[in-house]
Amino acid sequence: LVYRSLGSEPITREEAAQRTNEDVLKGLPAEDREAAAQALQNFCDAFNTVLPKLTNLFECQRNPFLTDDGRIDLSGTSAGKGPEAESNPMTGSTPLHFTLPSHPPGPLADAPG
Repeated sequence: LVYRSLGSEPITREEAAQRTNEDVLKGLPAEDREAAAQALQNFCDAFNTVLPKLTNLFECQRNPFLTDDGRIDLSGTSAGKGPEAESNPMTGSTPLHFTLPSHPPGPLADAPG
């Protein structure tokens, strides 16, 4: 559904950071939106269930998208640190760069050997 809404042209990382999951729904034909909204909800539920189980990412470093007590924080503001941390899980208003597969080129992202 995401790819059908976006079309065949690739989008930049900046565009993926600005556009949201809900923007994708708006780009679909009206007759597909109800099923797409349910698919998005299922995706968000699965993402929000699995991500807290991934306590370590990036060469076994602590997952930067989890609060200190293990809740999801996709805000990118580090607001999820400390006792007053707010949860910011995957929703329709989450930027696409958390939804689309992405692989930044270069030695930091490429596994050696």
